[in-house]
Amino acid sequence: MSSANIVDSRRDDNAGGLNRFSIVVDGADKVQELATQLARDGFQIVSGFKMNGYGEYESRVLDPEGNEVEIVTESNDGR
Repeated sequence: MSSANIVDSRRDDNAGGLNRFSIVVDGADKVQELATQLARDGFQIVSGFKMNGYGEYESRVLDPEGNEVEIVTESNDGR
């Protein structure tokens, strides 16, 4: 679809509103499985598999609108 009045919906790092959300899964293997499947389906991985500062194992993927989707395990300290 195209039209002169449609604005590019891709966001930059300073955009307001929703630009990231998390999906909590049960275990590091599920993080890898889901992120790998999303990559196979054409989604861009922006952060590989790692432990973050909250004790969660994570990967980050961009959705079609450029929002970051964090796929994470539940943290060790309950955050």
